[in-house]
Amino acid sequence: MDLEEALAQADVYAEETEVCTIDNDLRTITIPSGLQTVGVESDEDVRRLNFRMPKQYGEVDLSEFNIRINFMNANNSGDVYAVTDKAVSGDNITFSWLVGRNALAYRGNIRFIVCLKKTDAEGVVQQEFNTTVATLSVLEGLETTEQVIQENPDIIEQILARLDELEENGGGGGSTGGTTNYNDLTNKPQINGVTLEGNKTSADLNIQYQTTQTDHGTTDTTYVLPPNEFHTWGEVAELNLIFSEGDSGKANEYIFSFDSGVTATVLTLPETVISDLVVEANRHYEISIVNNYLAWTSWAVD
Repeated sequence: MDLEEALAQADVYAEETEVCTIDNDLRTITIPSGLQTVGVESDEDVRRLNFRMPKQYGEVDLSEFNIRINFMNANNSGDVYAVTDKAVSGDNITFSWLVGRNALAYRGNIRFIVCLKKTDAEGVVQQEFNTTVATLSVLEGLETTEQVIQENPDIIEQILARLDELEENGGGGGSTGGTTNYNDLTNKPQINGVTLEGNKTSADLNIQYQTTQTDHGTTDTTYVLPPNEFHTWGEVAELNLIFSEGDSGKANEYIFSFDSGVTATVLTLPETVISDLVVEANRHYEISIVNNYLAWTSWAVD
């Protein structure tokens, strides 16, 4: 085998190993270990996920259906991706999802399903097929400008008002009577009650990220889990979690991960949690619970 043949074979192997497969009977999406992390927060259109599924479900030919990805980002904002590259190859349907900024806007977990619909000429749904929920991780990034704007939408209006003040006083066009020095301005804009002057860090401005992470290692195996924080454990024999009360009027998400060793971890959660999770040995688990519905993903670990 020469170099070109080896490279071609490597490309084929990479494509095969990075395909998410759908089991029509179990309705599950199996995500390869290399795709557990889909990107970094604020990425946009740089990661394409490939999917493959049988075109037949019982007597139903799914190749005649339109496909969409229904997803919810780590901030619990939902959206839909309409698949445009559906193809039929033998007994399978293949398609892809080019993951956009809305899905990757926040660090944490994306939860998604694949939805197939068949409609009539008037657009009325005749048949519909859905998978169960799958989960992918988004790593922490740093989008400072947009973070400030999103958490303090009025700050832009304040800055624009100060610029208007400068121009009205002659400061913008070089004439006398105003000031072109920001430090001489009165009523400087503020963020979270802190005046914007000098060098300020996000901590100085009381700007916090959406999710904080706490690593427990192999301790705290009985723990009261707060919402909207990411808590991680290493390899633990058992993990007993109690949920603390979340904020009223908000979608509270309980996020955690752990490693299951040679003997499967015994995971105990509140009885109200609805889940099909069965913890297996020698796997890493990432879990997200919203409104008592559990979404999870896992991959093998040595």
